[in-house]
Amino acid sequence: MNTKTIRSRWDIAIIDTDFKSTSLMDHFEIPYREIVAVFGKQNAKNDGYKTDAEWEINTPAGKGTIYNYKDGKNYLGEKGCIIENITDWHIGGENKECAEYIINELKKRNNGSRFEK
Repeated sequence: MNTKTIRSRWDIAIIDTDFKSTSLMDHFEIPYREIVAVFGKQNAKNDGYKTDAEWEINTPAGKGTIYNYKDGKNYLGEKGCIIENITDWHIGGENKECAEYIINELKKRNNGSRFEK
């Protein structure tokens, strides 16, 4: 694991730089609980600023991430959503196939329905 120490407004964090090299590939709307049902509780340290919850996922196509962006308490303070109420999620990946894998795994749980974009 490659790591990097970063400083945010609130905290110092050590992050896995292997996953931070992902780029935004897609976004979707789904309840937090559905992501947890498929991938478990978030497993990545958030940046303490623009994100509140993040999953790092090794897919057959490479590294992928799911995260909220600028809609939680870290960014908006009291006006932000608590993690359990966030429904707008971003998918990062090394490539489009990572995002497709993540979406397909979530669709399996939801009987094949397509998520809102």
